[in-house]
Amino acid sequence: MHAYKFTHFSEGGKRLSSTNITTSQKIKALFLGANVPRPQNKILPKVKYKEVVQENENGKLHSWWMTKENAKGSIALFHGYGACKASILPYAYAFLDLDYNVLLMDTSGSGDSEGNYCTIGVKEAKDAKMAFDFLVENTPNDNVFLFGESMGAATILRSIAHEGIKPKGIIIQCPFESMLTATKSRFENLGAPFLGLGHLLVFWGGVQNGFNAFKHSPMEYAKSVDVPTLYFWGAQDPLVRPSETQNVFEAISGEKELVILENVGHNGHIQDEPTKWISSVRIFMNKFEE
Repeated sequence: MHAYKFTHFSEGGKRLSSTNITTSQKIKALFLGANVPRPQNKILPKVKYKEVVQENENGKLHSWWMTKENAKGSIALFHGYGACKASILPYAYAFLDLDYNVLLMDTSGSGDSEGNYCTIGVKEAKDAKMAFDFLVENTPNDNVFLFGESMGAATILRSIAHEGIKPKGIIIQCPFESMLTATKSRFENLGAPFLGLGHLLVFWGGVQNGFNAFKHSPMEYAKSVDVPTLYFWGAQDPLVRPSETQNVFEAISGEKELVILENVGHNGHIQDEPTKWISSVRIFMNKFEE
């Protein structure tokens, strides 16, 4: 039940918060699993955009394509677990302000895209390749970049390692070290760190979705990354620990920079520390214009 609810979205209801959960809710979630409502795009871009619909073996994928006149390049943005493209619009606006075209994709099962499942970056890596291919075809120069938050970051790392894409550079935020460490954190936040439930969830999640979830490891994928990488982590992150961040960061083989945002948790980097985030991104992107 845990594995199914972790990888399949429910209709309606509210997602439990790990920081504001009652004892009875913890007990119920511990034994029955926690429902994750299907992410919905409840707001639209405040700038002009075009709907892009692509299709691969995961089904039809929906994206918002926003362009700038005389753009310096293009960047695809990938959301986190239980989220959708509307949730990362603040990042889109920041990249538009830097004069880059932006593609925001709903990966399989999220937002407007088909499906009702989430494999935490495994099958979504094929979605990322489709987004990358779209940018290659629609960008007059070879300045194609990728940005991902949490699961979106894991998706990018796997797509580079398994789908053979090679962007000009990537910007990633708080990817988990492995599927096992991520699920262990899930149970620790429910107050059940020593029951071995993380291993069971990873096993059954893989069985139900047709892959070996124990091998789903952004740290291993990072070893294939030889492009410039800007890596963000929030020092208040309750889900991804400092050791995980260091392990993934050190595994990246290309040019890299780690930026720690002291007052930021797992999400909302640009909202909570906008000045440092935008400054770091601007410096990183300027390197490709020299």
